[in-house]
Amino acid sequence: MMIDIVPAPVTDSDSSSSDDSDEDDDIDSTVEILACRKKMLMKKHREHILDEIYDKYMFHDEELHKWFMDEEKRHYQPIKSMSIEEIAALRKRFKENDAMPAKKVAEAKARKKLAAHRQLEKVRKKENSISDQTDISDRSKRKMIEQLYKKATPKMCK
Repeated sequence: MMIDIVPAPVTDSDSSSSDDSDEDDDIDSTVEILACRKKMLMKKHREHILDEIYDKYMFHDEELHKWFMDEEKRHYQPIKSMSIEEIAALRKRFKENDAMPAKKVAEAKARKKLAAHRQLEKVRKKENSISDQTDISDRSKRKMIEQLYKKATPKMCK
């Protein structure tokens, strides 16, 4: 028994070969799997799907002509038992999930917002302590408060 080892075709991993069509194919196959899984939960549908798997053309002769095999492939595809509406609903759900920002991004934004809020609270406390001082003129108080906000603002906006 001799085994032929065929080398895998060389692919350029740097090239951007993953188009929107590849992503659509992935989404379509995933959607079909999920729709089939949902149908397999009910006994009646599960039996129907399992019955569809058995095909009278399953054991073709390999000695047939190539043109005949091509015709058979084109015309005798197994019928999928999923409705277009089910697939469209699942595809819509996938697109909604893809549109949502990642959890880590949302957490980072929340941390940044919280840090800015804390910084602003510190500046307000310092501002109150400066404005409560009676031995300093109003002009110098205003100048000190402006300097506090100038120092704090770039940290909050970054």
